[in-house]
Amino acid sequence: MLMIRMMGTLLGFGFKPANNEADQVLTRCLNEPAGNAVSVPWLGQEGLNRTGRLAAIASIAGGSFGLAKKGNAYKFYYRRALAGFRFAEIWTIWKSAAFAAPLVVCAMSVADGRSGAAAFAQFVVGFLTTILFLPRGLLGVGTHFSAAATTGKASYGPSGVLNLAMGLYGMTAVITSSVKNWDIQGFAQAFAAGEMYLANNSLRFYLQNELLGVLAFMLVLAFAFWYVSFQYVGARASAEKVFNILRVRASTVYDLYPGSLQESATVLKAPQVALGFLAYVVFVIGLILKPAVTTVMGLGG
Repeated sequence: MLMIRMMGTLLGFGFKPANNEADQVLTRCLNEPAGNAVSVPWLGQEGLNRTGRLAAIASIAGGSFGLAKKGNAYKFYYRRALAGFRFAEIWTIWKSAAFAAPLVVCAMSVADGRSGAAAFAQFVVGFLTTILFLPRGLLGVGTHFSAAATTGKASYGPSGVLNLAMGLYGMTAVITSSVKNWDIQGFAQAFAAGEMYLANNSLRFYLQNELLGVLAFMLVLAFAFWYVSFQYVGARASAEKVFNILRVRASTVYDLYPGSLQESATVLKAPQVALGFLAYVVFVIGLILKPAVTTVMGLGG
């Protein structure tokens, strides 16, 4: 635990843990009347509604939400113990997509990995994708909805869908590229000459259709999976955690439940929730298998 906090201080870039402020929010969520929106320091004049209050109870009391502060700026994290640790930070969908799209374009440019330089480039892209997305993707499993809803900002929701998919893809790319012969010198020469998207072409592609198309595709998928299916799956898990955490079920918590997304998700029987989840699983499996299939085909060629 001490090492985790030391790493958090090292990589937090000036943001210091402020979990005491999150604890105060938890107290207000538990004690204020159900009809009140609870004010929180990171939302300014706005407050948490019923859905946000239930999510805050689940995430803060359960230790799956951390808060860090630098001046008047706040950042949110998937674990209380990891508050301030950059790789556990909860990203908005815009930030996740902004990092993911260039990496996907880079991965597309070296997908076959047949040359030693391309194989090493595939490893570099996979490694960067893994460290950026896999920690937050795994930390968000089962906790992302509650943590994201505690922020009170809708832009944090869909990022969980993208983070896990990108993280698993990056891990597979690292593994499959590791069995190939690398030409690090050739990679360095190609990088310096700007012959790979991993170099200056990636920035240039922000102004061209390919990268913008990838960015738009990611955003559409993330929003679709989140609003059709995953927010309801997460809301159900959030409702269960609230009542598991609170052994003495306060009447305030019961009063918060009616009208919340957690209640809607619990009673919702719409088939698109299950179908959306299944489609996402199939999509992620295909994404994970793609580097492996490409590698096998390359070896066969």
